[in-house]
Amino acid sequence: MHRFIGSILVVTWLAHSSGIARPREVGSWPDLDSIAGCYKVERTDWQPRVDLGKDSFYVRLPPLLIADSDRVARSLPGWRVLRSLDPRDKDSPVTRKMWRRIGPGRIEIIWAPDGLSGVSGRLDRTETGFRGEVRTFWDFSRTRQHAQAVLTRMRCS
Repeated sequence: MHRFIGSILVVTWLAHSSGIARPREVGSWPDLDSIAGCYKVERTDWQPRVDLGKDSFYVRLPPLLIADSDRVARSLPGWRVLRSLDPRDKDSPVTRKMWRRIGPGRIEIIWAPDGLSGVSGRLDRTETGFRGEVRTFWDFSRTRQHAQAVLTRMRCS
């Protein structure tokens, strides 16, 4: 019995130390500079529909985003800064605005105040930008919602 448990621990350790058990950035696809830029953001309605009242601000994605490649999110290896071009977001409590590459042709975004409640999503590369699903998350019991999002690359001006 002890050998069996010891074998499981060794296999688990090997998988973890080799990177099998954790996501990581993938090679050089594509380089971060090719992802960086300005994007128009479109999102379908949240499903299921829930009246969030004042909390709806936390799950509102801005209409225009800038994905920086050279600005690293503080203390979070692999994450880059995501900025809004919407003037309404200047005094926003949303402080966690970031993205990272998670695989070939795939990125993950987080838009949240302190990372406790907000929006996260995984988006796949398209010819014109990115497309995928975004989901709400909360630090208390509340119905989670999902929607489809499209980020279309546009000229930064």
